[in-house]
Amino acid sequence: LLSQPTNALDRQVFELHYFHRVKNVKAAAAALGIGRQHWYTLLREFRQRLHSGAQEILQANEAQLAVLPAAAECEVD
Repeated sequence: LLSQPTNALDRQVFELHYFHRVKNVKAAAAALGIGRQHWYTLLREFRQRLHSGAQEILQANEAQLAVLPAAAECEVD
């Protein structure tokens, strides 16, 4: 989430939806100058990007973890 631009419309929608828990999506969308359908489109696409990024980080961490036991077995002189 932190790597996404703070002023991007999709991030604003995500934060309003999940952090601030807006009750009236139609009114919040109108305040941003978009429609309700576009709100949910932005929200879905942003969630997909976040999930994809999280999966990449997880895979990188698992790859590094797989290397650690092999490195621990090496002798250090």
